[in-house]
Amino acid sequence: MFLGQNNCKICSSKGVEVFKTKFDNKEILNFFNSEYGEKTSNFLKKKIGKKNFILKKCSVCQFIWQKNIPKSFFLKQLYDKIIDPMDSLEKSRNVNILQKKYFENEINFFQNFHKKKNLNILDFGAGWGTWLICIKKNCQSVFATEFSSIRKKHLMKNNIKVINLKNKKYNNYFHVVRLEQVLEHISNLKGIIFDLKKIIKKGGILSIGVPNGKYEIKKEIIKLKKGPIQPLEHLNCFNNKSLKILLGKNGFKSISVFEIITTFLRTKRFDYHNIRYILGLIKNSLLSTKINFIKIK
Repeated sequence: MFLGQNNCKICSSKGVEVFKTKFDNKEILNFFNSEYGEKTSNFLKKKIGKKNFILKKCSVCQFIWQKNIPKSFFLKQLYDKIIDPMDSLEKSRNVNILQKKYFENEINFFQNFHKKKNLNILDFGAGWGTWLICIKKNCQSVFATEFSSIRKKHLMKNNIKVINLKNKKYNNYFHVVRLEQVLEHISNLKGIIFDLKKIIKKGGILSIGVPNGKYEIKKEIIKLKKGPIQPLEHLNCFNNKSLKILLGKNGFKSISVFEIITTFLRTKRFDYHNIRYILGLIKNSLLSTKINFIKIK
């Protein structure tokens, strides 16, 4: 059911235990009930209730992780059966409607950064593909990877090519790879970053967005609810520092404020939405966990 992860996934130091309880803790069960429904909550209680939910923290990297990681088979059950797929799809569609303008500015930034319109773009962990569906009209060469079988089928129905990262034809191929709300779910961080590094062109962008765990990491006050530390699903909790350490160790650097501003000036789009987008990029790069990185080696 679970595998043990004792050492920091970024620097391999042992870290210290900062929280421990059973999965049938009332707070966790209340979270399962509100997030997945009463039926699923009862199923999870029977399945894993007596197992330990343990969090460890690395003092070097300022990184928190779940010590007991669900095995691959259990994760597939979680994302394909336990989480209601139709409810998940509806939430994804609502996000797409609300963020359509943001997505357009995002693609415009990537194109101006590379000084070309035709980019090879991969959405890693694309989910229901709402981002790719939205940007397809402006970007023809779009691809996806996805863990969930149900979501893969949905992507293919929408004419989005789902690829295997191990296929060597995609080595040094992508100008942009996006991981939005994905890295917190990944058990093998170093392995995934290594695979992504192979497929991104030198100078290409790795765009990462994860929940910001700065409060949980600094205060070590653990609240078992939807957010940076989320039982079962969120295996990793990052802040700005730990995310930059992880990527820095693997040949990436964050796009500088100077590079963000010069790219913005090239866009020649000085409307309210684009200015707000650029200011958000600068703020996030300095303080948050939604950061664009460049492959430098």
